Amino acid sequence: MKRSKTGKESFGAESIVTVQGHDMRDGGQYLPVSPALDDLPAILGLSLRDDSAGWKLKLRGVVQLAFKGIVQRQATGKEIEIVATWRFASRGQPDEGDKEKIAGGEAEIRAVYDAITRRVTHARVAIRYRAVKLDSKDEKRDRKVDRVVDLEWRERLDPRQQGQQEAINAAIDRGVKHLRSLQKEGGTYEPHGDRVFGSTALVVLTLAACDVPKDDPAIAKALTWLFTEEPDNNYDRGIALMAVDRVYTPPDEIAAAWRRQWVEPRREIRDDQRAWCLRVAAALESATRARGSWDYKGETGGSAIRWPDSSNTQVAVLGLRAATKLGYEVDEQTWLGVVRHFKLLQERKAPPGAVVLVPEGEVDAVTHKVAAAAGFRYRAGYQQPWASMTCAGIASLAIARDELERRKSSRLAPVERDIEEMILGGWAWLDRNWGMDRNPGHPGGDWYYYYLYSVERAGALTGVKRVGGKDWYLEGAEQLLTRQKESGAWDEPGDGDTSETCFALLFLKRATTPTTRTSR
Repeated sequence: MKRSKTGKESFGAESIVTVQGHDMRDGGQYLPVSPALDDLPAILGLSLRDDSAGWKLKLRGVVQLAFKGIVQRQATGKEIEIVATWRFASRGQPDEGDKEKIAGGEAEIRAVYDAITRRVTHARVAIRYRAVKLDSKDEKRDRKVDRVVDLEWRERLDPRQQGQQEAINAAIDRGVKHLRSLQKEGGTYEPHGDRVFGSTALVVLTLAACDVPKDDPAIAKALTWLFTEEPDNNYDRGIALMAVDRVYTPPDEIAAAWRRQWVEPRREIRDDQRAWCLRVAAALESATRARGSWDYKGETGGSAIRWPDSSNTQVAVLGLRAATKLGYEVDEQTWLGVVRHFKLLQERKAPPGAVVLVPEGEVDAVTHKVAAAAGFRYRAGYQQPWASMTCAGIASLAIARDELERRKSSRLAPVERDIEEMILGGWAWLDRNWGMDRNPGHPGGDWYYYYLYSVERAGALTGVKRVGGKDWYLEGAEQLLTRQKESGAWDEPGDGDTSETCFALLFLKRATTPTTRTSR
């Protein structure tokens, strides 16, 4: 009995089960490295709730099925057993290519998992049904299926589990040590290309995110130099605001953000430094003709911007978000402009679909049907979405929504549904084009480390832990642990290693503080 690899799953309203994101290995059964409770929805098409279920499953070559059943839990000591039982049968008209219908059947799934580690130890799937050929009335040609599949899982730990955190911590320490070695006598850092200001600001942001204190010479000297300069491009402005904000963010505020709790920002910063931040923020917000869209070299006063792009726009959005915590107030029209920007650059004529997301701190998968599984393009004239730009769209839209909600803006309601659909459509595109070993969609998969940091921002800002059964952090961390050089750096061919090392460290530290809209 085969299941389709696309669709969706939910309790209550009838829908389709998703097993997307899991391939078949080990002799035909999917065997995760360390199966967890939140793997079950995607592996077995099972929702773990204590109420009645209604869902339907599209089988390959079989008329669409309607299932109805119930899920029960039973705790026995340290183990919890889940029993899900359904009756099912075909309904509706055959689709092109359907060869059979199901006259009646029953399915039962029993899964046992450890209540402490939440790791699945055993699952049994029992399926019984009668399949009828569509092209014959001869009952002798019916197929009777009585099948029981035992899935025994042995714990198999790889570097992602066994000592993973220790390995990540060691990689972070080596990366920080390498960044320190790049600092020049005047406080600047080895530049990416000729962009000394942007590279220095990015290193400050990274070191602060890696828990280097603000009075450490590596940060103190760099900040002193930054405050004497006036950045003249949007990328540098955005990164600089992010860096200053992170340096002066109290640890308890970061912890509260991860708990999705709102606390009033407080930044103990000198008046002249705050004035510098407000000046940079004002220059950044005004350096565009179309509010909410930025390119590299926008000048203040509404100069012509010929080629606004999603990368600069994301950095500007992140910078302005940081500026609000430093005392700057962004105009509502700017946040609405961000929504317009990404609506214009989202992929056109994308197919409908569904995506299964597991929120941070949850074990149950939530399935979302989307009208268009659409990624985001770099800029106008580009036809192909990139994964890095899709993550940029998700993150920027989440910030715009959060900031409009923070202001209790009446202008949020008319666009909130569009924002949600665009975000979910972006996640659905990423699910269909998944890859944490490259930048999917980009010619050659370039800008890999920038892409990883983009995934981190999208995941943190929307509170997504798993996409279609895939844990983006575990997969990305595994890649970074194998790609770090002996020096502690990460790099790409033909590039310096300053920015790539920063992006890798920002990913590993999960440096982006989440939005807190769910608790306001």
